Amino acid sequence: MLDFISLKSEFYKENKIEGLIFSYGFKNGKAENKYAIPFTGSYQTYGGFQLPISMNPLEFGKLANKIESEYKTIYIVHNDKGQTITVIEFKDYNEIKISKLGNTLLTFKDIKSDSGFIRIIDNKKFYFENSDQVLFTKDIKTKFIFKIIKSKNLINNFITIDIETYMVDGLLTPY
Repeated sequence: MLDFISLKSEFYKENKIEGLIFSYGFKNGKAENKYAIPFTGSYQTYGGFQLPISMNPLEFGKLANKIESEYKTIYIVHNDKGQTITVIEFKDYNEIKISKLGNTLLTFKDIKSDSGFIRIIDNKKFYFENSDQVLFTKDIKTKFIFKIIKSKNLINNFITIDIETYMVDGLLTPY
């Protein structure tokens, strides 16, 4: 059996550490987070996420990688919460996926419109103009409305009335 230690050259022999020097200093106040992403725009809070109200992929965090092709550009961005945001930018819309440690946390789509953009998350649509939310809609699935069965004992005896009124001293008065 070979003795690997004896095969080491003289250059790589271990030496004893004779000293170790630490340099340090003190500052007043809280240390600045060097990984913080400076964003001065507005945020949308959704499900515990702070989503920038913007279609610019670089406003989601710090750019890690950019892959360009003929029809799309893929941005891989990291935010200060340790999350990876993948933004696939097409001509008229962006597809965004937020993940952490390989687990998808949130996916949504931003669609360009004439005066802003529409953010679609699940069955909800958020309409933004000039960094302000101007409309919110939610698609709700309902049961189909069935035709009711006609009553066999229909009675045609009913009365209707229509009274016109006008305002007199702040009170509605019949005409």
